[in-house]
Amino acid sequence: MVNRLTALYSNLSARSKTLLLGLVIPVTMMCGIYASVWLISRDPSPEESVVTQQPTGSALGEEDVQTEESPVETRTVAQVISITDGDTIRIMYEGESTPVRLIGIDTPETESSPDPVECFGEEAKRKMEELLSGQEVFYEFDETQGEQDKYGRLLLYLWRTSDDLFINEHMVKEGYAHEYTYNTPYRYQSQFQRAENIASSESRGLWGDVCGCVKDAEKGRTCVACNTAQVTYTNWDCSEYMKEVEDVSCTSGCAAAQPAPVTTPAPEQICCKYCTTGQACGDSCISKSYTCHKPPGCACNAY
Repeated sequence: MVNRLTALYSNLSARSKTLLLGLVIPVTMMCGIYASVWLISRDPSPEESVVTQQPTGSALGEEDVQTEESPVETRTVAQVISITDGDTIRIMYEGESTPVRLIGIDTPETESSPDPVECFGEEAKRKMEELLSGQEVFYEFDETQGEQDKYGRLLLYLWRTSDDLFINEHMVKEGYAHEYTYNTPYRYQSQFQRAENIASSESRGLWGDVCGCVKDAEKGRTCVACNTAQVTYTNWDCSEYMKEVEDVSCTSGCAAAQPAPVTTPAPEQICCKYCTTGQACGDSCISKSYTCHKPPGCACNAY
């Protein structure tokens, strides 16, 4: 085909060749201009490009935990002020230090709670301190949960700004928190439930052997001194510790008890004569104006 076109072109006169080139060159230029305009119309200008920051499922890493899509929205940054426990912190919100309860998780109670201390509560608190102390976070509300709980705490999802780590999910996935649904399903519920299944199947954190025993349960006691016993207690992880306590049943080494002094009751006085107008004197009654010089006898004063 190319050879035939070449032969035809060579047989044209010089005038014909000039006319042909005059037609081909403008047509080629018009095609190039049209293609450039079409390409430009397909690419948005820099001013029209929008980069939307999307919450990620973060640090899970496992392929079987997939991040769920969240609504596209702008996330706001806040400074973390303090850590209360494994599921509650304080952030700077609208110019004030404000308590925050993380949505979808529940960690064991610590000494900061009015409820009894639970196994792995302190560990969960220390983990939250490790993750967020001195950090900034993105926060996000969930319209299905409302903005605050009955205690006035903000209900939020949190991401660490330094690496976009999804804190709520991370605490569940690492075994520091249980997945927790309060009345109404929340946005990331299935995602957190999958994270909990992973933690449970791999015996991470509170799913391991750390909570196999009752804290401070007495396992045994031995008397070591007078009124003193050494008691063995268990920790949450079934390890043991000992402490000396007072025990009055431990009498070994105690000094012998001193006998109580014996007191002799006064002999009962038997009267043979009562003095109703005078005073007793020996076995007689005499006037009150006299002095009795006789030894005690059986007369008794009646007054």
